Amino acid sequence: MDERYEHQERQEHQVQSDVFSESSGSRSKVWMLSLVIALIGVAGLGVGYGIRQQGLVSQMTLREADNTAAMSQMRSQIDSLTNKLNDMTAQQQQMPQREPSADASQPASRSAASQSRSRSSAASGKQMKQLQAQLSDQQKQLKVRSAAHTKKWSRCQNAASAISSNSSS
Repeated sequence: MDERYEHQERQEHQVQSDVFSESSGSRSKVWMLSLVIALIGVAGLGVGYGIRQQGLVSQMTLREADNTAAMSQMRSQIDSLTNKLNDMTAQQQQMPQREPSADASQPASRSAASQSRSRSSAASGKQMKQLQAQLSDQQKQLKVRSAAHTKKWSRCQNAASAISSNSSS
């Protein structure tokens, strides 16, 4: 009987170890499948993130081109206003030089001419102040846009370097 009992115990032990090995084998397969699915999900998220970042970089590049065009337009306007201001200043400097050459024997016509000049000087002074104010405003706008452009450009470069480091990994 002892032999039968031992034989029966061996069979039960074999059945239990077979069940355990089947169970651990199926468990490892489930874990492996879960791991593969998780890795595929992470890779998909990485690709999606890279595509999104690439879209953002292209948008920033377009904005940079727009900002550059606006800045060049503003610079040309500033140059135009500067030229006008320089012309007006040159005209004002030429007016006092002409005054001493006027004939001293005609005081009535001289006073009328000086009144007319003082009126035109006052008008040109107002124009000068307006031009200076416009020039000042445009310079301020240019500085603000330039600062914003620089900030956006640095963000764009950071995003591009992040994308290149992610894609090289």
